Amino acid sequence: MNRVHPHLSMALELLGRYDGSLPFHLFLKKYFQQNRRCGSRDRRQIRALCFAWFRCSGLLNAMEPVERMKWSLYLVTEQRDVFFDRITGDENGSGEDLNPEEPLSVKLRRVCDHTGKTLEDAFPLCSEVSRQVDARSFLTGLFIQPKVWLRVRARYRNQVESALKDSEIPFMWNPHNPNALSIPPETVLEPLQIIENGWAEVQDLSSQRTISYMHAREREHWYDACAASGGKSLLLKDACPDTVLTVSDSRETVLRNLEERFRRNGLPAPRMFVCDLLREDPNFEEGNLPEAIIADVPCSGSGTWSRTPERLAFFNREELNRQVELQRSISTRLVQILQPGGKLVYITCSVYACENERQVEELCKTENMRLLTSGYLQGSSERADTLFCAELVKR
Repeated sequence: MNRVHPHLSMALELLGRYDGSLPFHLFLKKYFQQNRRCGSRDRRQIRALCFAWFRCSGLLNAMEPVERMKWSLYLVTEQRDVFFDRITGDENGSGEDLNPEEPLSVKLRRVCDHTGKTLEDAFPLCSEVSRQVDARSFLTGLFIQPKVWLRVRARYRNQVESALKDSEIPFMWNPHNPNALSIPPETVLEPLQIIENGWAEVQDLSSQRTISYMHAREREHWYDACAASGGKSLLLKDACPDTVLTVSDSRETVLRNLEERFRRNGLPAPRMFVCDLLREDPNFEEGNLPEAIIADVPCSGSGTWSRTPERLAFFNREELNRQVELQRSISTRLVQILQPGGKLVYITCSVYACENERQVEELCKTENMRLLTSGYLQGSSERADTLFCAELVKR
């Protein structure tokens, strides 16, 4: 057997240390800060090996580690290069064993024939995935790194285009969303200042499409209950500037980030307060209850695991059950402070039916809500995330 490539050895060592308690990119960042002997190319290649391992963990977990890494790299690589040949032991580029330029469907069929697995084995608790999701498209998308998506503010399209062209960064406008633009993964945007200038925000394509479930009216009072750093709030204010907005989150630090994002977008900060919706009611006076609520609730994140593929290796039913309980507790609490006739926009980035359709059914059954519309925003074919949205009204 050929000598094991040092980057492969280091990747396997890192994978052996990782326990899933941190997002893997933070684990890697901490490791590289403590071990500065790795140059930028070394870090990039080691990172690529580790993420390939995670993407393919469900299909290849019975293999011996070195062989498993070779097959993982084969599955996720689209173009042969020197690094691929060195890792797989085909330094002459003969392609007799593993040809990464084969269509993904061919590679997946070969892997499944070799391992006795099926494509469904690639995803934890696959039987729980909603039947509304195009399963094959979604599962195939796990092996492809998603694009970075920008939501460009309409009046700054020319400035963003010019900045990207001047820096020779390839980009593509989405034909169905006029202000959505994609750039390659790992593009460094800071030197362009397009985010800092308030010209654009990094926001996944499917996340941008959630606006189709937010039917806001002028001067209507909206409450973004799990606002995080404010992506959905900014989306709403850009689409309907005259809405009255209140936001909350359980973390003061992310609300400060939200305030800064509003500032650079030239918008006044909304009313905001810290609130842990699992333990306390939101802070509204009786005569000022919201007319509409965005409930982008905590979830498994399973619709985004092509971005965080380590979750494929560590997620389990116990965690899924815990997320379902959290969602039910939060959404039930929010319904209580919604005005009669008010709207609840329920959002997750999950593909599991128990976090989505079944939660909506429960709200309609027990909380006097009526479903107006719901569906999955599936971004697999466009190298984007998959989200679930539902618009409900309080009877």
